[in-house]
Amino acid sequence: MSANSAPAHVRFRDQEWAKLIRFARHDNGALRIGVVSGRRRLGKSHLLRALCEQMGGIYLLAVQEDSRPAAQARVTEAIARARGVPAEALRLGDDWAAILRLLLQPLPTTRHTPPLLVLDEFPYLLRHSPELPGLLQSLYDEARYESEAGRETLHGGVILCGSALSVMDRLLSGQQALRGRATLDLRVPPLNHRAARRFWRIDDLHTAFLVDAVCGGVPGYQVLAEQDSPQSLTEFDAFAVDALLTPGHPLYSRTETEYLLREDPRLDQRAVYYPLLSAMVGGATTPSEIGARIGKERSATAHALTVLEAAGYALLDEDLLKKRSPSYLVPDPMIRFNQAVTVPQTPLCFSRSCKRAAGLQARHACVPLSKA
Repeated sequence: MSANSAPAHVRFRDQEWAKLIRFARHDNGALRIGVVSGRRRLGKSHLLRALCEQMGGIYLLAVQEDSRPAAQARVTEAIARARGVPAEALRLGDDWAAILRLLLQPLPTTRHTPPLLVLDEFPYLLRHSPELPGLLQSLYDEARYESEAGRETLHGGVILCGSALSVMDRLLSGQQALRGRATLDLRVPPLNHRAARRFWRIDDLHTAFLVDAVCGGVPGYQVLAEQDSPQSLTEFDAFAVDALLTPGHPLYSRTETEYLLREDPRLDQRAVYYPLLSAMVGGATTPSEIGARIGKERSATAHALTVLEAAGYALLDEDLLKKRSPSYLVPDPMIRFNQAVTVPQTPLCFSRSCKRAAGLQARHACVPLSKA
């Protein structure tokens, strides 16, 4: 395996790996910043952990429940482990600037490679430490100036990763501190239908199409399914019933949809967004049609549609020939399945005696769902 090759356990992500390894290996003598984003369960953390392992970098995963002191203590302990010193020896206190500086110092074992720092689930850190982008901007500008002046300075790469798309996109927009300072802006997409079929190891094309129609190219769903991949239409029925339509199962589509929507802090009133998603899945595509479907004026839905678009759960398609007739659709197959099948059939989902009927309805609903 060449130095730039992806490890064997990083599958179907050659393009993303090439961009990440190029960012990590490049050393222009100053600090570099990268942003990686994408919805949950696509394998972003898997990619970045493998990158840090190969490059000798430091990978830090933020925890949603952590307070500011707890997050700083967690980071300080990680620094101590990486440097082989007791955590008590690092008296950094409530000083993110000092913590970041120490994180970006080369480790004793990686003196000849540029330092690499990955801050995964960065939006969780922003909830209690909103000054972090500004501190990174300050370190970036300082390092750039010192490098151009021919003096030693901080160098290496910092990768900020997160699943809340509206938060991650905003990092590099408008007047935000990091605008114009990121040399990597990588949105990790779902696997395409061909790669997803190989990932699930499904031989039958029709069955692979149905699985893709309800799960999309999300690698994490194979693990959550907790069963062998379906290989026929009959097995798909059982898969849909047991995995997607059974309350309490990790892949129950209603629970998964709730989980996805909770990820973005802007979707704080989900009762407002569920009717919009159902209207779009039901065939309403224009703002006027969506508003009419839920009994509201077009102007009353404009802001909510904009929020859904920023969060990645609504896709706006603007026809160049019809500028005043934008079309919205729901790009996520799991959310489409939930709104079109699970929500209307919730009583059946809770009735074990009706499981087989629910599975048949799911199979027949998948074909139009995949075209939505």
